[in-house]
Amino acid sequence: VEETFQKWGREEILADVVRTIRRVRPDVIGCMSPTGEGGGQHHQTTARLTIEAFRAAADPNRFPEQIAEGLLPWQPRKLYTQVRIGMGGRGPRSNRPAPSGAVGMDTGQYDPVLGRSYYQMGAEARSMHRCQSMSQLRGLPGERISHWKLIDSDFEVSGDESDIFDGVEMGLDRFKDFVKAEASQTEFFLVGLEALKKSVKDSNLAFDARAPWKTLPPLREGLGIVRKLRQDIAASSLSEAARYELEHRLSVKEQQFVRAIALAHGLGLEPIADQGEVVPGSSLQVDVQVANPSPEPIEVSRVELQLPEGWKQLKKEGETSGRLADDEKISASFDVTVPNDAAYSRPYW
Repeated sequence: VEETFQKWGREEILADVVRTIRRVRPDVIGCMSPTGEGGGQHHQTTARLTIEAFRAAADPNRFPEQIAEGLLPWQPRKLYTQVRIGMGGRGPRSNRPAPSGAVGMDTGQYDPVLGRSYYQMGAEARSMHRCQSMSQLRGLPGERISHWKLIDSDFEVSGDESDIFDGVEMGLDRFKDFVKAEASQTEFFLVGLEALKKSVKDSNLAFDARAPWKTLPPLREGLGIVRKLRQDIAASSLSEAARYELEHRLSVKEQQFVRAIALAHGLGLEPIADQGEVVPGSSLQVDVQVANPSPEPIEVSRVELQLPEGWKQLKKEGETSGRLADDEKISASFDVTVPNDAAYSRPYW
């Protein structure tokens, strides 16, 4: 571990972990074990840094340059480390009992919408680690229990826990915690929050895997509510801290609603480049197709490429806007040039 600190730069990596916590603002954090034998000392290193960062992220005197950049301190509610029992759920299950106080989590539960379990998704992702010769991994159905030990928390935890979120408010009601001290100024927010919760509930009730576009009306309503809440909060007399926390979370909710609406339509966006790699001074062609497979029409306002700084694009042919009805699509081609003074070559996906 000490060698890893020396190679990485201990304070530099700790600053990265603190920055991530302050940016994401999680309520519960899980990390790997900070101790052990054999290989994987870099895993133990990340765990030790995470344990330290749990409290450091809330201290404005630690890495104050991040505060000057606009990030605010953040104290997560709870911190857990993984407890290995046998193969820890990655191989044959062990008969060894879990340590006292450890919380079990079954990632092998089948999800009917996904058509598999989260363990199977994780195994598939891990099998993509080609440089670690893991291409033979396969997640099989069945129970997969991982165990987690509470290491730190910002509130008193008594008795055995049944879930890592015990004692932590989940869902949209979590937002209320940030305005508790300003009750006289929050009526507009609480009313909007209840309307937002209703739109989420209505979207879930309307969901039909064979016709996902049935969720579009409540999803669009929810998107409108989120956008209005963001505007009202920005213009309100709430404290700076409350506005910061709510804006952080509502901006994520807006992105989620936009993504959900795109999924409900089944929108397809397919960019295809005629080259896999480019170098300074070269050019390539990118073909972009937008398709709407749902019976609900959409209006495409603009199709354009997002390119590295200094790269140039010129529309070659096709349409970059228009109304798409059931199973209609638009296609456009772009000529892209890479400047001669580009500092790097880069695969274009």
